[in-house]
Amino acid sequence: LENSVQAGFMIALGWGNTISGISRNLGRLIPLNTSFVTLCGGVMNYLSERTTDSVGTPLSGFRYPFLVIPTPLMVSSRKLRDQMISEPEVKKVMEMAKSSDISMVGIGSLMPSTEFSRFGYKSKKEMNSLEKSGAVGEMHGEYFNSEGQSLEIEHHHRLITIRLETLRKMKHVVGVAGGKEKIDAIAAAIRGGIIHSLITDEVTAQYLLKNSIRRK
Repeated sequence: LENSVQAGFMIALGWGNTISGISRNLGRLIPLNTSFVTLCGGVMNYLSERTTDSVGTPLSGFRYPFLVIPTPLMVSSRKLRDQMISEPEVKKVMEMAKSSDISMVGIGSLMPSTEFSRFGYKSKKEMNSLEKSGAVGEMHGEYFNSEGQSLEIEHHHRLITIRLETLRKMKHVVGVAGGKEKIDAIAAAIRGGIIHSLITDEVTAQYLLKNSIRRK
């Protein structure tokens, strides 16, 4: 990121510990007129998160302008979601996120320990149900199949986030994920054109290359 950002760039950040860590660990190489914006709601995730290996929030000591979509990531009803995303301030930040120059996103696997277990998919039975519906991974709470296509799931209509269909059309979406348990999800994100670049570990990269995973 430090080697790619040009003066005046808008950087969008998704959800997750890896992505949140970006704001904690940026050096001094990024121009001061760079700005940041979130790709999804979830104010508490960006402003109040604590981790075992870090003190403070993702924005502790952050020296760049940072715009946060001022909503939860998921609300109680589709009607409420529609009302909230029509609010001028919410709409303004989401439009800025869509026009970002670089977007950094995490990729979740289909595991009971996923950060999105809070959405009701916690037990093995519930995860099996998702798997039967074709889910292999998720991004910002939105589950997708092996071709990187979003599934028709009720809670998707309650999410306040830049949806997968929009991410595909954005300037440059960078997936940040690795590990054996995430290979299927990463491969699907590549096939579906959700991400345009990938930052990963060597073993994961070798597997993806060996199996000729290509973006459609």
